[in-house]
Amino acid sequence: MIKRYRFTLRAKLLLLSVVVLSVPYLGYEYMRELEQHLRANLEQSLTDAARTIASAMDENYQLFPYVEAENVSSLYIHRLDTPIEIDGYTDDWINYLDWADVYTPPEQEAPAGGAQSFYKLILAQDAGYLYALLQVHDDRIVYHQPTSEQTIDSDYAELVLGDDYQVKERYYFLPSAPGRFNPVQIESIPGEWESREYIRYITNIAAEWQPTTDGYNLEMSIPLSLVQERMGFIVGDVDRQDVSAAIKKTGTAGAGTENRPGRVISPSNRITQIISRYSSDAGRRIWVLNRQKQVLASAGSLQRERTVHPLNIFYKLLLPSVTSRAFSTAMRSSST
Repeated sequence: MIKRYRFTLRAKLLLLSVVVLSVPYLGYEYMRELEQHLRANLEQSLTDAARTIASAMDENYQLFPYVEAENVSSLYIHRLDTPIEIDGYTDDWINYLDWADVYTPPEQEAPAGGAQSFYKLILAQDAGYLYALLQVHDDRIVYHQPTSEQTIDSDYAELVLGDDYQVKERYYFLPSAPGRFNPVQIESIPGEWESREYIRYITNIAAEWQPTTDGYNLEMSIPLSLVQERMGFIVGDVDRQDVSAAIKKTGTAGAGTENRPGRVISPSNRITQIISRYSSDAGRRIWVLNRQKQVLASAGSLQRERTVHPLNIFYKLLLPSVTSRAFSTAMRSSST
């Protein structure tokens, strides 16, 4: 009788243990099913919102006047959240360095990770000015000699501005030493026997040149009134200060940058006004991208107000929210 009682007690304890241990598993399965259900509903909601916005964009097709094939060599202008100081250093650009476009010489393939890239370029606008940062990899810097008979005898950068029909202006950045300097325009005046080149200094464009461990940084500010439909940068590299020294050129639109630079693309205020109607919900942000993953417009924010509760700290540890920085990096990575 005692043995049977002990056996019955053990069976009840075993059954109770199984029930107690199954509670966390059942709770986990419930949370997993609930998560899948919420994810499916969120995905469907985002799909419906994307279709609605795409329909609104289709009705305003005039906002996309350019052929996508031309945007391969386009230059994208970001919007600044903080002001930029022209000093030749990258401290002001720390939030934008991940967005830099990489350009390599035509004969050199882009290495993995871009660690040995020829130069990187970032463009941004704020308060009537276009800011540019070029991070150039150069194993030997050659500075311009003002007394030289040769107009271009050093490493340099060239800014090409124009429209769909012709190149309007060319600006050359020829520093003779690190620090602040002004770009120049080179004018060719025909003479009795031969043409002569003259340098004219430009005062409404500021530039700063600073050497780095693997090359140099060139930072500049350009009035937006000078920027037209097309713009390009050409970086010239020389290894010695000699008339016969070969100049290696790398343009943002390839070998044709001098005569036909790439198109300028910047966020559209009109598109932003359209999508703002669909981003009123807190915690939702809308981006309109082209095929090159360039942001044509954005509205809304991922941030939302949360009610104060003691368990919020616990939930934040288990379910960390996606930051704007991480989301932007993920979008940029998807374009590669």
